[in-house]
Amino acid sequence: MSENNEKQYLSFRSAFIGAIARSWYDEEYKEKFTSAQSSQGKGLLNFLQENPASESTRFFNPWKNLAIQFRYPKLVWNPVDGHKWLGDNSGIILNIPKIPDDREKSAELLARYYNVFPTFYGLIKTPIDAKLTYDTLSEEHRCIAALKDKDSAPLSEYSRLTNLYDVDMVGYTDETMRHFSAVVMEAVALYWRSEEFRNELTPEGEDGRLDVEGYVSDKSPVLSKWLDFKNPWNMNIMFRYDKNFTLESGDIDKDYIPDNIICLAYPEAPSNEQDKQSDLLPMALANYNQDGSILPFSCS
Repeated sequence: MSENNEKQYLSFRSAFIGAIARSWYDEEYKEKFTSAQSSQGKGLLNFLQENPASESTRFFNPWKNLAIQFRYPKLVWNPVDGHKWLGDNSGIILNIPKIPDDREKSAELLARYYNVFPTFYGLIKTPIDAKLTYDTLSEEHRCIAALKDKDSAPLSEYSRLTNLYDVDMVGYTDETMRHFSAVVMEAVALYWRSEEFRNELTPEGEDGRLDVEGYVSDKSPVLSKWLDFKNPWNMNIMFRYDKNFTLESGDIDKDYIPDNIICLAYPEAPSNEQDKQSDLLPMALANYNQDGSILPFSCS
């Protein structure tokens, strides 16, 4: 593998765009790619790790508690009206921990939640977590062995020590992302003590809809109303309450920690009767990739 490819080895963005491009001409690959959204697994993250589009887009899933799945209806390319993709925004489903039985421990449990999800990406795996062998890593990346005595590492620390990830992908150093993380922490605290807020953020019966339909309505307006948060992204923000998510033991290896889920829509290969499809593909792919460096998997 070349030096340039080694540097991109763990890049989700590169692997994801490569998989989209390949799926536009390889029907067998497309079938596997678009059916990788199992609600019981990591979805696209596992798929990209096990089925790289090419040798230059090899990928290792770095996140401990994140899944990325195709849940929205497919996107359609519109080459006439501003070269835009038409369809739903992407979205994210965030899990709210169980309301503490002992309210005196609420602050401690909230701190544990933030330790697990410093951003909605969650924590990054260590080599021990991933059971990586020495040969799996390039020489440039073998410095992660220094983290072998740790069970997990926040995104900022891991990225600073190893330089494995682009800052724009990880997002932890981005001010907007940090602000959103603080808002989510406020939302969890308010959810635990306000029934009115709970009823607006996770209405009764909506969790069942989430399981059946794959996604629910955007709760950005609720966050704006209660916490004065203005959603800066073309991304729906959704929540679900998980009574099994307790964080009671204080040991993240023993506690049940559900995955946050990034919800996407598969972009169908563009076609136009007046143009050759092959001429449209590069333009469509470039437009899909341009929506922003912090959230490199959304299309507006």
